[in-house]
Amino acid sequence: EVERWLARLVRKANDVPGAAAVNESRWKRLGPVTEGQRAGREALALYQSINTAESLNKAAALAEDMLAKLPAGRPATIAGWTVLDTYERRNDWAKANLAGNKLLQKSPPTTPYHLQSLHIHMADNYSRLGQRTNAVASLKKALEVPNAPDRPDLLARLITELYQTGAKPAELEPLVADYTKKYPNRNDRFTL
Repeated sequence: EVERWLARLVRKANDVPGAAAVNESRWKRLGPVTEGQRAGREALALYQSINTAESLNKAAALAEDMLAKLPAGRPATIAGWTVLDTYERRNDWAKANLAGNKLLQKSPPTTPYHLQSLHIHMADNYSRLGQRTNAVASLKKALEVPNAPDRPDLLARLITELYQTGAKPAELEPLVADYTKKYPNRNDRFTL
């Protein structure tokens, strides 16, 4: 109880790093119980709001700790997304995808939109790393998510990424034909 009040008082004194540290300490002491989760989420939000390299490092480390210790479910999913987001903000694409893979293994998003979004983030990161084959695999997974919104841009990106891998025309032709058949009025159909 004292720590909770201390965190509030430190925050009111406009000491954001201090408030984040107090909340992180509460998370470490309390662990995955409800009050500990609340403290961990507050610390993450404060570290991310500071938005310096040091605070983002602390946010990533804390979120990874939370993902590891929380049981599978919404809180673990949020922690996993925070890890991925924090590493992306630091332009650390490889670590972001390691976090994405941990998230997929432990507590993947339950809504089709968010699961598709996770695969898209991972495809973007693989592409930034020059790992086109992995980007293609992630885009295929994004397109295969059941009940996900229709995304013509993903199919177009899949074609582009596949082209970047040095795919043969026989591999590309069915995808391009499928794209032009599904989306006959899109202007970008001529660029594929």
